[in-house]
Amino acid sequence: MLTAIREDQARDFGNFAALANFMGTRNAELRSHINVCVEFLNQLWLEHGEFDLACKRATSILIERMVRFRSKDWALVLAFIKRGCAPSIRQFLDGWLAGHCLSDDAVTAAGAEIEVVATQLRERRSARIVAGEPKTPRERVRRRRKRRR
Repeated sequence: MLTAIREDQARDFGNFAALANFMGTRNAELRSHINVCVEFLNQLWLEHGEFDLACKRATSILIERMVRFRSKDWALVLAFIKRGCAPSIRQFLDGWLAGHCLSDDAVTAAGAEIEVVATQLRERRSARIVAGEPKTPRERVRRRRKRRR
């Protein structure tokens, strides 16, 4: 996607839009699509800066693609994206939400929900480590196999 932006001399975003159409599809594996989206946006904004209109247009195109089929969980998707993005991108996304008449409160609530779950997972992981349990699922499987032998 970065190459499509870099090589778009006419600034019509045709190639980029075509590539972006593969993001956020109906059957998308959202975790990987969100990761790709965040990595792309962070790199794009690093290269072009927050005042570049082409950067903002590409961001808008990609965000639209990411939520187009997400009538029920669009706020959660945007909260995950915002969580991984640089502050200037988050600020742009706040304006994007307002411009598209979407509730910033819904995204904020989804972000708070993400933080609560993340905190719970960290606490569970810490409790397992203190108790001497394996840190990762792979380590747990190895330990079980050793016990069976």
